[in-house]
Amino acid sequence: MKIILCDKKAVDVKQSYGEITGLLDEDSRAGIERYRFEEGRLTAFVRELALRYVFFETFGEGEIRISENEFGKPFVLKPGKEGTEFCRKDGEDFEFNISHAGDLVCIIYGQERAGIDVEKDSRVKDTDLLNRFLYEHERARVEIAEDKQKEFCRIWTFREALCKEEGLGLSLFEREGEDKEELIRIDYEKNRVDLKGRRLFFYEYPCPGYHLTCCLGKKDKRPELIWTDMQMWEEMKNVFSRIRISRI
Repeated sequence: MKIILCDKKAVDVKQSYGEITGLLDEDSRAGIERYRFEEGRLTAFVRELALRYVFFETFGEGEIRISENEFGKPFVLKPGKEGTEFCRKDGEDFEFNISHAGDLVCIIYGQERAGIDVEKDSRVKDTDLLNRFLYEHERARVEIAEDKQKEFCRIWTFREALCKEEGLGLSLFEREGEDKEELIRIDYEKNRVDLKGRRLFFYEYPCPGYHLTCCLGKKDKRPELIWTDMQMWEEMKNVFSRIRISRI
């Protein structure tokens, strides 16, 4: 598994936006330009280029058809299929998941089911208000933390990454307690969770001012984090036209 992480401040996003958006297909361009504010459009632009780069690296040149489930988890369709089967390469599943916050855009991808979430520490201003979404043992962690805002963000990224790995959205936590076997209790010290007989693991990455967490089912395969520098950004720009994304 790999994680591509792009900081919009580290690359020439605005200049590239002007150069490339007019060359995108109509659907991709419309998906970017539907955002009212410039920051939203630039984030969507970076996400589009990074995703095309990931698909090109994985599948080579051509058309990739993607869709999403009812909770918004994206997946790649098998060639010629309209259903919800995953695209395969050499007999293995391909998975990807996307998150963004502030200036950061990240994509995790590879052959394992995974979820990823990045949050900006300063985004959370009222932890007392948002704590109502946490469970009692999580609220206790926030209460005793030296930096309550930072601890809340850490917990939130764990929850989001798990929900996105499962492909169920936050409804995953809403069902806690209906069945004892489905009880969700994340171990924030050992970075793991037991869920429906499965043990999943969390991996955290240092990002000043942010918290980045991914979740997947293997402990011994920490995903490689790749920061996008200008050289890689130029590679993204060079291959974008060699991949077409159809959203079903």
